[in-house]
Amino acid sequence: MSKIITDDCFKSFIDNHVGTTDISHIGGGTITSAIDSLNTSKQDILEMPLACVNHRINNWNDIDRPGWYSGINAENYPNGEVNWVSAIVIAADGNNDYLAVIAIAHSTGRLYTRNSYVQDDVHKWSNWSLIGGQ
Repeated sequence: MSKIITDDCFKSFIDNHVGTTDISHIGGGTITSAIDSLNTSKQDILEMPLACVNHRINNWNDIDRPGWYSGINAENYPNGEVNWVSAIVIAADGNNDYLAVIAIAHSTGRLYTRNSYVQDDVHKWSNWSLIGGQ
């Protein structure tokens, strides 16, 4: 015994299980091509470029995400560096709860690093460590 699937039955099944949103502008308009197009165009968080987050930071403990930072005479600056300091901040495996900072003091050329982890929704920062320069 065979069953006949009517157009109305098929349309109802598609509407209920696939949806009614027009995707003709994504990929080739089919579900498969739309998924492929979206997967190809998405950017992995680990491949995202670093952008300037704050070029006049007032407190180095306020860093909360990856990016470029810069500041002059900011609070919690690296050991005795009171002039311009610029830094790159990297998240461990794309997780902003674990940040690493690499900073350079412009006037001395010294290179510093520090890291943080989140505890009770607040970043806890390590002390600055001198890793290069004199």
